[in-house]
Order: sequence, then structure tokens, then C-alpha cells
Amino acid sequence: MITSALVALLCNTCGINLVIYFAPQILQSSGFDTDTSWLGTLGLGATNVVFTLVGMLTVDKIGRRPLLIGGAIGLTLCMTLLTSTFTFSPFAGSDWLALTDYIVMYAISPGVICF
Repeated sequence: MITSALVALLCNTCGINLVIYFAPQILQSSGFDTDTSWLGTLGLGATNVVFTLVGMLTVDKIGRRPLLIGGAIGLTLCMTLLTSTFTFSPFAGSDWLALTDYIVMYAISPGVICF
């Protein structure tokens, strides 16, 4: 019971709600104009849907525990990558790529398992 409550808590505190909510502003700060940032947000939503389906198909094959552990590690790495790309910006579009990686890692791991 405690484990399931912690999984639900961590699923909501990993930052996905902020990333989805502020996606247009994040994309604008990475160099996209207003219209392109809204289209990019739609693309991120579509990516979330597609990889949620992938996660639904793989959760029973891989198992919930390995998927959650791998997802936690992947989300940590993606958030670190997202932070570093906004700080250093190694190449054009790196912010968008790091944001997409974060959404993919969330969709295949806690986004599926939590519910």
C-alpha cells in the first residue's frame, strides 16, 4: 500500500505537468516563434500519446518494477540534459530534443504504470 502511494506521488511530482503546461514558453525560449511553438506543443502531445501506447504494449513484457526503475533513471538523465541544454545550448534545437526525450521517458514509464 505504501509503495503504490509513493508511486502515485512520484508520478505526479516528476515535473511532467509543468513541462506540458509550459511547453509553448519552453519552445519559445529555445528559439521558436509563437506559431511554431504551438505546433511543437501539438507534436509533443502526439509524441506523448504514441509512446504511452508503446508503454502499454510493453509493460507486461518487461514488468512494472524494471520499467519504473529504468524510467526514474531515464527521467533524471533527461531532466539533467534539459537543464544543461538550456544552460549551454550546444546546438540549435537541442532544447526541443531534450524536451521530447523527457516526454518519451515519462510516457513509457510512470505515465503508464501510475494509472
